[in-house]
Amino acid sequence: METIIQDIAHALSPFDEHEFLFNATGGTKIMALAATLLAEKYRSPMVYLESEGKQYNFYYHTWEDHRLISHKQPLEGSYLHLEDVFNLYLGPGKWEECGPDPKKDGAHFEGVLAEALRAHGYEVMLGVKGLNGQLDIDIAICFQNQFGIIEAKSDKNGKSWMGLNSYARL
Repeated sequence: METIIQDIAHALSPFDEHEFLFNATGGTKIMALAATLLAEKYRSPMVYLESEGKQYNFYYHTWEDHRLISHKQPLEGSYLHLEDVFNLYLGPGKWEECGPDPKKDGAHFEGVLAEALRAHGYEVMLGVKGLNGQLDIDIAICFQNQFGIIEAKSDKNGKSWMGLNSYARL
């Protein structure tokens, strides 16, 4: 665990003057414990998404006198949506879905991927931006509370079948 703590602390060191938000959802128990110790060191809040059956709770933890204080927020509905995820992690009004950038060569490719995913029941958002321009997600997807991010790439041939086919062979 000490190695995990050192690695994360080293990665965060250039940003010491920034505030951090640690996410304890997923990962291993050792990773969650390491994140908790670092969150205490930096006096940073933590989040955790609990899912039991069809019950979902979002926990936002803050520090008071070296004690972790939990704030529980039950989430309504049987499934979370991408809007819920971005609001929980980034905050309402701190992100937006801008769609694919038409100036980028990969915009058409992103659109094709999105339509294919939607045809199979995925919720899809394109061009999600946030954190004062630091966050730029090509494609965010959600299916039955499973979330993912796709960094869509294409070359100059990405608009043609030949270009798409070349990626399929990688």
